[in-house]
Amino acid sequence: MTNNMVSNRPADQQLVREISEVFPWGHPQWAQSIPVRRGFLRNDRPLISADTDCEAVAMWLAEVAKNSERTLEAYKREAERLLLWAADSGMALSEVLRDDLSAYHDFLEDPPKNSPLIGKKVYKRTDIRWRPFTGALSENSIKASFTILRSLYSYLSSSAWLRANPFPDKKFKPAPEPDPGKRSLNKFEMRAIFSWLSVNSTSAKTDFQRLTAARTRWVVAILLHLGLRESECAMASMGDFEYVRQAKRNFWELAVTGKGGKRASIAASEQCMQEVQRFRVELGLSPMPSPGEEFPLVPDLRQFRKNSSEAASQAKYFKPVERTLIYKLVKDVFRRAADLLEAAGGPEEDAAERAHAAANLRRASPHWLRHTSITDLVAVEPDLTIAQKFARHTNINTTAHYAKKGNEEVADRLEKRPRYE
Repeated sequence: MTNNMVSNRPADQQLVREISEVFPWGHPQWAQSIPVRRGFLRNDRPLISADTDCEAVAMWLAEVAKNSERTLEAYKREAERLLLWAADSGMALSEVLRDDLSAYHDFLEDPPKNSPLIGKKVYKRTDIRWRPFTGALSENSIKASFTILRSLYSYLSSSAWLRANPFPDKKFKPAPEPDPGKRSLNKFEMRAIFSWLSVNSTSAKTDFQRLTAARTRWVVAILLHLGLRESECAMASMGDFEYVRQAKRNFWELAVTGKGGKRASIAASEQCMQEVQRFRVELGLSPMPSPGEEFPLVPDLRQFRKNSSEAASQAKYFKPVERTLIYKLVKDVFRRAADLLEAAGGPEEDAAERAHAAANLRRASPHWLRHTSITDLVAVEPDLTIAQKFARHTNINTTAHYAKKGNEEVADRLEKRPRYE
């Protein structure tokens, strides 16, 4: 038994129990907010005897900080903050990805004032007004926090609690992706996606298959038309749509909770609202959402009663899907669209394009639909502040990455240069 492992001594085991039994530590009122589900990064055969993410964190604390009360409190504080932030964002700790950690870094730098994690001042933990934060952290505090969290993720990864370590390297704030255009889908690839969605819909034979096909199309459509992230889809409800009347035009918008817990409203196009109607009518709901409607934006269909084809009569049974299902569902759509391209016939000169598109679809993630949405908007709107508002980018330089000219434009201009022979 090495020194950095939890022994079977009663004192060590008691420490693990004390740490894990009440979370947030010393403030049991918040415990209900922490998801206990198995996240998609959870390993099937961990090397520790924990049952939940909180218990795994407790075992880490018992190993690395058992000999120092001061260290224990500091490590507990940072782990607790991350767990509560993830829960507020609709995630278990074992569902947090690298871009989520970047979002958490942004939250620490500039937390929204209306976040439920922010308190007006410091209260004792036994006070109902206690919150994990009172405002933004300093640069040094953020660096210290991420140093501690890097230790946590190293432990969770090395103990096989997580299948992979999503934590960034020592440059703890990942830089924005330099070319989001390379992580977006072109017209050819998007048409393949909607071709497969059409095939999937027409081949449905039962009510359940029909609803499942409709939901699949719906998820792809809203990720594309609204530029949503998977977690935002999972957390929203139909009642988050609102009809807005303005001087120039009337339109619909969707209120979402985005990165760092920031609330924002996204304008919805007419094409998007056609998809809303299409999905809702398929479910047996009214064509347009109603204010305060609690029906999930993306419902879990396992509650569907097979003796009824209408969801309206069973709305109370429907719960929102988890983010992991949205990820798996869209990845499956991409794979099926790639299969469709590879199986398609056609002119020999198109074979290379089909093969390239299929390969691109197989490596794409659901987030690529967001990149595609923003890229398409920038292509038709030169005013970057419009795209910045739609994408909800804090810094317009992030939006500017979508406007950079790619090699397509370079190749076009090269052909216009003078020839000398």
